[in-house]
Amino acid sequence: MLETVNQISILFPKQVKRRLDYQVELNNVMRRVEQRHMVDWIIGNVKKSITAKQVRFLILHTLV
Repeated sequence: MLETVNQISILFPKQVKRRLDYQVELNNVMRRVEQRHMVDWIIGNVKKSITAKQVRFLILHTLV
């Protein structure tokens, strides 16, 4: 009985730390995925908003 209690008191903090580390890493991965998605969405919308006329104008003015 005492041996079992001792084993639980040793293993329990390790299991808790492992689970907390997993949750922290899961949150980090989710944040990176969300940030990447947001950046891709912003860049895509900016590219869609640039017209051919604007591109020609910028090219002509940068060459001058």
